[in-house]
Amino acid sequence: MHSAALQALAITGEYLAVSVPKGELDDAVAHLIACEFRGINVTLPHKAAAADVATPDDDFVVQIQVANCLSFTDEVRARNTDVPGFLAPLECGPAGKALVLGASGAAAAAAYALLRSRWDVSLWSRTSKRAHALSEALQRFGNCDAREAPSPAGCSLVVNATPLGLSPGEAPPLDWAALEPNAIVYDLAYRAEPTDLLVEAARRGNRAIDGREMLVEQGALSLEWWLDVRAPRQAMRAAVGL
Repeated sequence: MHSAALQALAITGEYLAVSVPKGELDDAVAHLIACEFRGINVTLPHKAAAADVATPDDDFVVQIQVANCLSFTDEVRARNTDVPGFLAPLECGPAGKALVLGASGAAAAAAYALLRSRWDVSLWSRTSKRAHALSEALQRFGNCDAREAPSPAGCSLVVNATPLGLSPGEAPPLDWAALEPNAIVYDLAYRAEPTDLLVEAARRGNRAIDGREMLVEQGALSLEWWLDVRAPRQAMRAAVGL
């Protein structure tokens, strides 16, 4: 996606995948700065650590202490492009009640984005304690609670913020019988084709939002921050099969 963007912008550069063990983000950042990287995107399990190693550059990082994007200029600065990236493809009209599956950094960003947009949010995680802890941390931004079961009863939006769905044949647990007929199913997990969760949602007639939509938007916002250019979103979308 970023390689396609750089090519479309006629900018010489590379976007590389770097594997960093948990607990080693500090050392990795220092090494990448020494290698003259301009910035990085950060994914699991480093999003909370990314907020700790940098100076916040937006209110999102300040408020939820989670970052997915670092810039290396005069200092290490952090943004959360997941929040606006998540909201961009939603366009679902008036706010309602949403169920967010998961309690990771992605879940925090999605829940926070919805709360800021005046949604009520329920969280569910396989580790109930984490869902309750996150809901308590987010309650100052709006109505947020935790559910003991992955039931979307009363919800007009379901968001999968777990990694379940990255591989074919897997999907997060969801009580499909309780899903509203007009509910939207939004899967932040993504792959080259729609996930099993989205295939089932579409089969049932529910609107399905592919995580690649968020992937492109958060990536475009990251690129614009690093390079101070307008990201070529159409080229980026084509590169991920949208």
